[in-house]
Amino acid sequence: MKKSSPDRTVDVLHISEAYGGGVQSAIDTYIRHSEGLRHQLLVRGRAEHDSGDEPDVETVHVDGSMLNFYVQAAKRIRRENPKVVHFHSSYAGLLRALPKIRSTVVYSPHCFAFYRSEFPNLLRSIFVGAEYLLAQRRQTIAAVSPHEIAVAHRFSRRRGSTSVRYLPNISSVIPRVGGKPVDESCRNQIPTLVCVGRISRQKDPQFLAQALQNVGSPVRCIWVGDGEAQLRQVLEDAGVYVTGWVTSREAHDHISSADLFVHSAEWEGAPMTLVDAAALGVPILVRGIPHLDGLGFAKGGTTPRELGSSIQRFFSEPDYRTQVSGQAIESLSVHSSGAQRRALAALYQETKEIRSE
Repeated sequence: MKKSSPDRTVDVLHISEAYGGGVQSAIDTYIRHSEGLRHQLLVRGRAEHDSGDEPDVETVHVDGSMLNFYVQAAKRIRRENPKVVHFHSSYAGLLRALPKIRSTVVYSPHCFAFYRSEFPNLLRSIFVGAEYLLAQRRQTIAAVSPHEIAVAHRFSRRRGSTSVRYLPNISSVIPRVGGKPVDESCRNQIPTLVCVGRISRQKDPQFLAQALQNVGSPVRCIWVGDGEAQLRQVLEDAGVYVTGWVTSREAHDHISSADLFVHSAEWEGAPMTLVDAAALGVPILVRGIPHLDGLGFAKGGTTPRELGSSIQRFFSEPDYRTQVSGQAIESLSVHSSGAQRRALAALYQETKEIRSE
């Protein structure tokens, strides 16, 4: 734990149960793009998902059960009494139920938990109900996508109780201006696809494996990450090379050397890996899910057959390749440092006037 400065008030206390991967990278960019504020973290991390992007601020790591995480988070909020407490992910967001929080409350779902299709319907319904009830408290929901904004508005029906703001994700890498020239986008002898993320039901590796069966010419596919053994076997049986967990730098190296980034997830928030790929100048094809509407990435279809056909088309039709590449480049205008800095300034300025009940 980094040492604190006891004579200084904490401006923003970030609390996350799912600290790792995209959430970790997102929090790091929030801190770097809200200069002049004193940030503090209380997190329950996932060692295998550690991206290596931990910011140079006081960080409290909580081990053990979820109950211990909630107890320690509640104690930290009372002890520090920060100006703003920013909850990250649905599980940490349950702490909005704490009574008498004097801090301004900001909540970033980073993809609502009720989308998890591996959960029983009853549990998903409980999460929906919890989100609706907790949205009636005074707070700001910082949504990472247009889809998440729309969902948050549906929950916050009590007039004046919840404000919803758009907080775009940005990449931690310096954007490659203009992207790759089109004649470089298939520079590998055998076209190379790259996918990044935890091998899980959410990222739907089975969908990707089926899509690859519908690509009519040879391609090489790399999955950067690791996860559930059974689903990893599905990928390997389909000829996909799985790297296992790697550092952020190594992940970026795999992305930048690929001809095409493919995203096959069944549900999402606004993946950091997509903005990383765009910043690195790599064309992007995503599965056509509503969660990614409005983010600017080219959609390859809603079925494995359609995605496979789109991959084949990308490598065989220069005009389509130019279109897909152009959309990735255009997405950088939304997912930029300037856009996030302005959003954070508006978000934390607004929270000075919205006190939680």
